[in-house]
Amino acid sequence: MDELEDPKETPEEMASNFTCRMLQSPQEVLKGARHMAAVEIKCEPSVRKYVRSVYMMDAVVSTSPTPEGNTAIDLFHQFARVKWLKDKPLSKFDDAEWLLIQKAEEEKLLQVTIKLPVSPLDKLCSEASENYLSECVSKSAQLWNEQRKLIFEDAIHNMLLPSMVKEARLMLSSRAKNWLLSEYGELLWNKVSVGPYQVRENGGSSDEDTPPRVMACCWSPGKPATTFVMLDSSGEVLEILYAGCLSLRGMNVNDEQRKKNDQQRLLKFMLDHQPHVVVLGAVNLSCTRLKEDIYEIIFKMVEDNPREVGQEMDNLNIVYGDESLPHLYENSRISSDQLPAQPGIVRRAVALGRYRQNPLAMVASLCGSGREILSWKLSSMENFLTPDEKYGMVEQIMVDATNQVGLDLNLAISHEWLFGPLQFVS
Repeated sequence: MDELEDPKETPEEMASNFTCRMLQSPQEVLKGARHMAAVEIKCEPSVRKYVRSVYMMDAVVSTSPTPEGNTAIDLFHQFARVKWLKDKPLSKFDDAEWLLIQKAEEEKLLQVTIKLPVSPLDKLCSEASENYLSECVSKSAQLWNEQRKLIFEDAIHNMLLPSMVKEARLMLSSRAKNWLLSEYGELLWNKVSVGPYQVRENGGSSDEDTPPRVMACCWSPGKPATTFVMLDSSGEVLEILYAGCLSLRGMNVNDEQRKKNDQQRLLKFMLDHQPHVVVLGAVNLSCTRLKEDIYEIIFKMVEDNPREVGQEMDNLNIVYGDESLPHLYENSRISSDQLPAQPGIVRRAVALGRYRQNPLAMVASLCGSGREILSWKLSSMENFLTPDEKYGMVEQIMVDATNQVGLDLNLAISHEWLFGPLQFVS
């Protein structure tokens, strides 16, 4: 750096030569000159780059509740984890936590400060002094150094640091959004990349080429009754059974007879269709009792009718299924088109079973023009993402999954519900 040359005149003496109607005193001239010099420093790319590197490395975030926030944010509140933060470094924000802070601040529940701690701030000012002040010891040089000190302090405290706060907020928002979007994509990938249920052969090995016959069950308290749907290996509906008395407890004689009738009907239903797996929608504790009732019927079926039970049913399993996606399908336009004559609970059970047969195709069927897939709750914080951001990630994941799994066009032509992934073939 070139050595500074200090004018022989004092700052006020030199400023007196530039007074005018707008700046009538040397002090006003010096104030305007200092401001222009500070702006010039602030706009210098190399200075901004260095200050930015220091700030992003050492700046910290602190939060504290407002009076309203102190009342509203309890241990179970969404913002509880960010209610009190003390000097958390920017580099430690590696998830979507900043989005919670930002939301709480918008709702006036939190006060948020981003600042450079004393030590790195003092170091920054010290470096500015070394590079900006003159080393001369004359009285004139000292007066000019006082002006220079006011200039870089103004540039640092009133211009550079406030702009760094804005950049830090933008950086934290972008980083948190990217993390959340990546998590959303990973959660969706885990849903669509899982393979279909594999049929177990006698030796215990699985037959990946044999699509499973699925019996899907959706529990219901009354009207409509608990519903069983039998799907063939292509996901088409073979038969529907309503069994509202299957899980009755504390029965009188009539209830006991109705339950026994439902047990016999379900036993015949399974003997007729020989499912490879039973999928039971998990919605509440009643499903646990229903699972026990179904297992009781399976044991009775194997014990009383061993010759009628196929080999693939020797180890028939009942697995729980998440009904969140089937609920979306039940209320979607595509389900009304594919199963126009069926009630909602049947459409839900069909989706429950089809997801076990072909998860990718089932999810893809909800990725049409209605974008019903966006209502599938995958992350507790996905409300921070816009619909377009979410659907962009959905398309990316579905394209990757479809191109890895492939699409059997001949099968899709015969079964409309399998056609969904075609839109993602690239």
